[in-house]
Amino acid sequence: MYLMGAAVLAGIIFVIYSVFSSGGINNPPPGKVWSPEHGHWHDAPTEINPTSPEPSTELIPQPSGEVPDGKIWSPEHGHWHNSPNISTP
Repeated sequence: MYLMGAAVLAGIIFVIYSVFSSGGINNPPPGKVWSPEHGHWHDAPTEINPTSPEPSTELIPQPSGEVPDGKIWSPEHGHWHNSPNISTP
């Protein structure tokens, strides 16, 4: 009886650990890919063209309105990034 309870508890702990330690990287949202360089999701490429000489150099302007706390605009990526000047706990 105690052995079965211990096995169930160990299984629950393993599932909880797996969910929280993966950071969701193994379960991407639809149409997204993980960017380890930026630490967040990016839109998945819609077409792979190995003959394309250069990626787009079009810069996307910062949206109007207030800047979110701890964020900076990335015109190259067209979205907010964590500010390198802000330390996260």
